[in-house]
Amino acid sequence: MTPEIEQIDGQVNGAFIAARHGSGTGVIVLSGSSGRVDVDRAALTVANIILVAGGDDALWPSDVFAEQLSRRREEYGMPVSLIVDSYAGHRILLPGENTPRSILHAHGGTDEADARLGHAAWREVMTLL
Repeated sequence: MTPEIEQIDGQVNGAFIAARHGSGTGVIVLSGSSGRVDVDRAALTVANIILVAGGDDALWPSDVFAEQLSRRREEYGMPVSLIVDSYAGHRILLPGENTPRSILHAHGGTDEADARLGHAAWREVMTLL
């Protein structure tokens, strides 16, 4: 079943992905530092949240933010999976992806750590699906 996707345009760019199978849970995807909205990735995870962060993120403290979100969801008894690799940077390279580093921004991490984090994230996505 293909999820219903509503584009959000204006001061904030993104998309809202409606819940599948009547679960009542949806996903809001906002554009990140790349400017693109990764709707395809987010559509894979509707009914649960998988937080993925690199501990060596050079753009912002994504690991700290992800840990805060994870704790908050757990406090409310909501499902969450947290995957952090302390050596990965801002990019997450899912299996098969080969996204080049930006020449405009420092990402932190290494290609190997970013790919390792992506593989760990993908395993969790596959478990969820």
